[in-house]
Amino acid sequence: MTQAYRLLLEWAAPGSDRAHTIALNTCKAALTGDIEAETARSVFAAFAERHDLLAPGTHCCCYFR
Repeated sequence: MTQAYRLLLEWAAPGSDRAHTIALNTCKAALTGDIEAETARSVFAAFAERHDLLAPGTHCCCYFR
């Protein structure tokens, strides 16, 4: 979850979309123990899929800066 949270922090750009905000807040909540990590993983995966960060045919995030 820490890596997903860091990626989302780095992703922050002017005009970030609502999906980014939701994913960031969800990851933060998981890191503080407020929600289950699996819930945050699902939200992050949806964000990554929306932004074409998932490797084709996998659930692995591929992000390069």
